[in-house]
Amino acid sequence: MKLTDYLSHTGMSAETFAKKLDVTVSAVNFWRNGDRTPRIAQMRKIFDATDGAVTPNDFMPPSEESNSRTCEAAE
Repeated sequence: MKLTDYLSHTGMSAETFAKKLDVTVSAVNFWRNGDRTPRIAQMRKIFDATDGAVTPNDFMPPSEESNSRTCEAAE
């Protein structure tokens, strides 16, 4: 689950989530908008804080290989 989806689903504000992780609101907003990727230690905190709902893989863009498989499957 993407971080932005998690926050929307739970109704948690970026401010509340930032306090929970002891990071800035700006950092949370960068992550949720995909402008920056959290460091490994931050990803672990996010994973723990979301009870595993947001994983490190959720911050990775889809690979070109999976995109080509999706395109092939649509044909």
